[in-house]
Amino acid sequence: MHKINILDNKTINKIAAGEVVERPASVVKELVENSIDARATAITVEIKNGGISFIRISDNGCGISKDEVTTAFIRHATSKIKDEGDLSSILSLGFRGEALASIAAVSQLEVITKEYNELTGIRVQIDGGTVIEEGEVGCPEGTTMIVRNIFYNTPARRKFLKTESSEAGYIDEIVSKMALGHPEISFKFINNNNVVFYTSGNNELNNVIFNIYGRDISKKILEVDDYENNIKVEGFIGKPEINRANRMYENFFINGRYVKSDVLETSLLEAFKPYMMIKRFPFCVLKINILPDEVDVNVHPAKIEVRFKDENTIKDIVYKAVKKVLENQTFIIDVPLIQNKEEKVTYDNILVKEAFEVENVLLKESDGDIIEGILPIKDVNYFQPDFIKQPVAVKIESEGKNEDKEDNLEIFKNYRIIGQIFNTYWIIEQENSMYIIDQHAAHEKVLYEKLIKQFRADNIVSQQLLQPMIVDVSMREKEIILNNMLVFKNLGFEIEEFGKNSFAIREVPIIFNKPGSSRFFLDIVDEMLSKEVSSLYQNKEEEIADMACKSAVKANDRMSVEESKKMLDELMKLDNPFHCPHGRPVIIAMDKYELEKKFKRIV
Repeated sequence: MHKINILDNKTINKIAAGEVVERPASVVKELVENSIDARATAITVEIKNGGISFIRISDNGCGISKDEVTTAFIRHATSKIKDEGDLSSILSLGFRGEALASIAAVSQLEVITKEYNELTGIRVQIDGGTVIEEGEVGCPEGTTMIVRNIFYNTPARRKFLKTESSEAGYIDEIVSKMALGHPEISFKFINNNNVVFYTSGNNELNNVIFNIYGRDISKKILEVDDYENNIKVEGFIGKPEINRANRMYENFFINGRYVKSDVLETSLLEAFKPYMMIKRFPFCVLKINILPDEVDVNVHPAKIEVRFKDENTIKDIVYKAVKKVLENQTFIIDVPLIQNKEEKVTYDNILVKEAFEVENVLLKESDGDIIEGILPIKDVNYFQPDFIKQPVAVKIESEGKNEDKEDNLEIFKNYRIIGQIFNTYWIIEQENSMYIIDQHAAHEKVLYEKLIKQFRADNIVSQQLLQPMIVDVSMREKEIILNNMLVFKNLGFEIEEFGKNSFAIREVPIIFNKPGSSRFFLDIVDEMLSKEVSSLYQNKEEEIADMACKSAVKANDRMSVEESKKMLDELMKLDNPFHCPHGRPVIIAMDKYELEKKFKRIV
């Protein structure tokens, strides 16, 4: 058995740094939190090479006393709390006294600080946790922290860092959330000498949202302002049309601290449930102010996870605050109108005139035919299939019994469409059977099979747009797009950079005669972010299934009878029309005998 050793402080600090300093973004988070706690009104974050070689945080806060600067870099030295009793009433962002010691242990750090009304400041240089230089210096009031060569003395940690652009994206995300949580502070973020964003510090949250997320989102937000049981809920939510495939646009703050909380995420999603499709997530910047003894922020070293004393009360109050705002709105999407009433509206017309955004389009009523849904398919003959080769896979009360059966069962011979229920399911009558078809699953299956065929033939059809789509993205999203330009080209997109954090989409894929939309493009980006893949082709069939799902007509989308006929015709041409690419049933069936048994006409 090895001898038990007591570790020296230097080793202890390096081990402890692993809990606090995971990557350059962790350094930025801890130092910016210190600046906020120092009552700064202006904070500048500057990085180079993804923060790996250089991070500088400057603020105009209260500064650090000359005789306390070196003490600040000792583990568990903090000005935020004095004893255990203070842990139940924490209002500051920092309180552990671990951050500065952890950062100093794994980097070359320089601090320049000056208190109010002092004639001079002090400069201290620390390498790997050891003070190597200290002296007075002329400087403005406040504190500047310069962190160089993070993990220079722990190469095992450094090799696990991602690319410089990826690390810069993580830092952008952190600084953005700090700015959203503190609109009263002016933030400037500089990456490789380029200003990424700047906020004025005028305490107008909607202005910060504009600076970070762009015009498209900032003009589609709704204010939340509610107070109940000593809990204040304020901020903004996006209209339901602003939604993403992941939770990246959800921002929650507890007493000014950015947090991740299942309680808050659930309450938000429940409030949006009647207005949004499943597996879509809304935009929000919600600030919850609560008595400090009602929330425990001392759960994890990163201080992002929190625990509420009364989860149900928090969930209920946030839910009601958001729901109240949504219920007072009438959500009508702004769309261009068809100007010529005598012009017959066809899919071709829409394709040419509004190709850059066809989903969620409301058309002005006309005397001619109107496209009621989004599924017209060109060059499809209007015939009713005589038979299909496989039986219905799922029957009511018989789930799981979907094994292949004998071919040539004449299921849809002379079928009749009865109608649509819940704007989602189509009722089909055929002889002595009733079939219920999920329009989303059916369309998804059709799209999947056609897209697979196009991919295998390397034959993605694209269309050039009359007017390019401009898409605003975050720095992380921008990096994903730039690293996958060839992938997007192969998918049928022609894109180019358009400003600092925007792209112009000039050409889009035509997927089943439907041009890809901006949401479709962003969904692919979300998929790349969530799976951290460098190419859609690493798992092509799964990705194509996801693309088909996102592009398919959704539940609650209105379809005309003619469109449903076209969809059924296409569906019945497939070898296996009974399950969507993700395995969900497309069709369920009930014959007349089963129906009469349920009504006790027969026993």
